[in-house]
Amino acid sequence: MEWASAQNGLAQSLRKLGVTTSNPDYLKQSVLAYRQVVDRFPHALNKGVWIATQIGLGNALVSLGDQNSDSANYKQAASAFRAALKVFSAKDNPSGWATAQNGLGNALEGLGAKTSDIHALEQAVEAHEQALKAITRDNNPTNWAWTKYSLGNALAEIGKRESGTAHLEQAVTEYRGALSVLSKDKTPEQWATTQDGLNAALGDLRKRGSRTIQYEQDPAVRKFCRA
Repeated sequence: MEWASAQNGLAQSLRKLGVTTSNPDYLKQSVLAYRQVVDRFPHALNKGVWIATQIGLGNALVSLGDQNSDSANYKQAASAFRAALKVFSAKDNPSGWATAQNGLGNALEGLGAKTSDIHALEQAVEAHEQALKAITRDNNPTNWAWTKYSLGNALAEIGKRESGTAHLEQAVTEYRGALSVLSKDKTPEQWATTQDGLNAALGDLRKRGSRTIQYEQDPAVRKFCRA
């Protein structure tokens, strides 16, 4: 138990380091550390630790996929999140279940974006929507907002690949929902990232001649946007 917790802590630190430095080697080490726990620590021994490990593994694989453009990482991440979701429910742990569903959505969105797989993107939308059934703006505002942002991303990816504007307009709605909670002062990076997604979706709509949604651009976004 102590070894598994320490190993998960190491894996989490390696993932953060890999994301911060954009170094995939740290992410590969993080994945390896999580997998060692999965291999040696069955969920029957401690379900909570096993679930956390699978979610951590999924997040590390998504981060690795974002850096090396290998769709296999997203597929493996989706498998990890699904494994976690098989052994607990929203009733057991609403916040944790929403986190796993949101992670699954991110993995599927990454896969769909890399491979132009509309079915994967549609599954991503469904996963994020499932997450939003378990948490609310009132009881978990930050996670709720970040899930709305992720849902917006999946919808926008579908929108980029269709001739119409329905999914892009839905993406705008989700981004704006997230921004109703996030702020420049309290959550500047999350706010800027979401604002950037909103502006991109609005820009795509403007290029398609949509007159239903006004295009917005806040100069402050450039200061805070992630690389």
